[in-house]
Amino acid sequence: YLGVKLTSDLSWNHHIEAISADTSRTLGVLRRNLRPAPPTVRKLAYDTLIRPKLEYAASIWNPHQGYLINHLEAIQNRANRFILSTYDNSISVSALKSQLTLSSLQLRRNVSQLCLLHKIYYHCPDLKTASLSPPDRTSSRLNNACAIKRISGSTNAFNRSFLPQAINDWNSLPSSIVTIVDPNAFKSSLQLHFLCC
Repeated sequence: YLGVKLTSDLSWNHHIEAISADTSRTLGVLRRNLRPAPPTVRKLAYDTLIRPKLEYAASIWNPHQGYLINHLEAIQNRANRFILSTYDNSISVSALKSQLTLSSLQLRRNVSQLCLLHKIYYHCPDLKTASLSPPDRTSSRLNNACAIKRISGSTNAFNRSFLPQAINDWNSLPSSIVTIVDPNAFKSSLQLHFLCC
């Protein structure tokens, strides 16, 4: 629905396979048509035509399984080699990513997920009241100033879905970040926090 493939067991394998196939086709088209283009144009093409497909509604379908995370990262790794025209396997993808200043897709999905929870917490009072509540007991040593009561279910699919996972990640953030009300300042602080960790 609207570009997200839903299944009855809340598995995102089918969705990730579909976007992987789509973005791989797009990357192939770009390779054929932008062969003589400079890296700036190739990077712009990646940022415009491929990454949005890899991140559409990613806050909701953010996978926790290593093989799915690696499957998505492999697409960005191939795109890095395309952008810099470096197909020599002796050059590490990490070096290429740092040269392009590209963060991992997993990091970007985690930031996106926490930004969505931040929006609910500070800017959607009705949704916050319906979905989020403070923990039964708090400890200034263990909890940040805006801790949220954890929710859990009987299945791993539910426990790794958006709200339970985002709450767990939110509760692990320092108070200096979760108390930021402005969405842009929160996102910047969050990105800096993840890069420093």
